[in-house]
Amino acid sequence: MMHCSAFAVFLGEGAKERLQKSLPRVERHRRRVLASNDGADFGEPSELREAELAIAVLFLDGDGGLPAVHGPLFNGRENPSGEFSFLDLEEGSILAGRDLLGTRPLYASRDGKSLASDHRFLSSSQEERLLLPPGTSYRASDASVKTRLLGMVNTPDSMASAASELAGLIESSVRRRVEGERLVAVSFSGGLDSSIVAFCAARHSDVILCGVYSHGSRDEKQSRSIAEKLGLPMVSRALTPQDIRRFSASSQTSSSEATSSTCGRWRREESSRRRR
Repeated sequence: MMHCSAFAVFLGEGAKERLQKSLPRVERHRRRVLASNDGADFGEPSELREAELAIAVLFLDGDGGLPAVHGPLFNGRENPSGEFSFLDLEEGSILAGRDLLGTRPLYASRDGKSLASDHRFLSSSQEERLLLPPGTSYRASDASVKTRLLGMVNTPDSMASAASELAGLIESSVRRRVEGERLVAVSFSGGLDSSIVAFCAARHSDVILCGVYSHGSRDEKQSRSIAEKLGLPMVSRALTPQDIRRFSASSQTSSSEATSSTCGRWRREESSRRRR
């Protein structure tokens, strides 16, 4: 199974042209193109051919072949968290689907001739694409898309039971991520989300919080204040104008990239210190 950051399928007449139009919108990704004139053979990459029912598939940042999943890997296991949109072949036809909770997207063009897990592959007009419902799969046969229901998520009886179930899921997810690790670095802003993750992680491993801030912002004091209330150590870094220009030029989010850099630098320093 291939894990990728996105996939797209272009069906029917004009598939090659629609693929080519989409490329500039996703040009920063590494691409792999597979093509078939009958929808049955995606074994090896080949050049697109003009055909009435040409099917072109574009994968991003992944290796391998079908089936392909747009979703996370966890310790080498196949997506136990249930977040995915998938692409596969079934009986000579393309089959795509979306998880029950809708945590990963899956779009279709209104004419049913294009599918993608990243909206940038399709027309930039909101009216030209549809976000397909969660919990459904789509079979593309004869340049059309058919829908079948995979299932539905049972809604909680009350807000209290929903909160309890959510807390249990978060706790279980974080525990699986950090269990067995002696020391874990957590990207930390002092907000609710990162505080919950840090709190849960600290119940199963030693934790160091890593954060970034810009001079004069409230993030610096807030993150340190919340870290103290959680009783967890923290390392942080101030963003400079040069950092922001550099991260913006590379199309990355400044805070997430800088936080990752801060965590990485701390891990290297900590590893060096322990070897002394």
